[in-house]
Amino acid sequence: MQRVTLEIHTQPALIGLETKTARAPIRTGLRPLRLEIAHPRLALDIRRPRVFLDASAAWSYAGLASYAELGLLVREQSYQDVLAAIGEAAEEGDRLAAFWLPGNTIPDVAAEKPSPRPPFNYGAPPVDPVQSEVIPGSVRGEFSPGHAAAYLGPQPPGTPYEPGALRVYLRQYPAIEIRAHLVDEAV
Repeated sequence: MQRVTLEIHTQPALIGLETKTARAPIRTGLRPLRLEIAHPRLALDIRRPRVFLDASAAWSYAGLASYAELGLLVREQSYQDVLAAIGEAAEEGDRLAAFWLPGNTIPDVAAEKPSPRPPFNYGAPPVDPVQSEVIPGSVRGEFSPGHAAAYLGPQPPGTPYEPGALRVYLRQYPAIEIRAHLVDEAV
């Protein structure tokens, strides 16, 4: 007798899932800041005043050429005055020492008035003693003001959102395979 055997092979369907999680990364960043600073500057140009004195007119008016010659003249005149005063003192002393002579008695000498001494002669002052010239000074300043500027850079890119995804696919198709086998059963 023959018998039919069926061999059934089934292949189930396999479903694949592919998932991608949604991402929203948080990144914080400030805009870049750039500062430009120029400091103020002050430049001063100072010219000091100058005074020029010219005493040559006074010296030539006095007939002198320099301070040294004037010093020599004053020294010589002082020397002559001192010698004259010493001579007068000696004469007066001699006269007073001879008080017994007639007309030279002590009461007569006491009644005498002293003769005034003339003042020391330094010379006449010059009409135009010193020529002077003044060159005024000046101050010139240049000022350049400073400034400060701030520049903001571009905004850093925001936080991009990556959406999630779900992909469903068929990994393996379902299948049924049926095979029939004839089996002969002979005893």
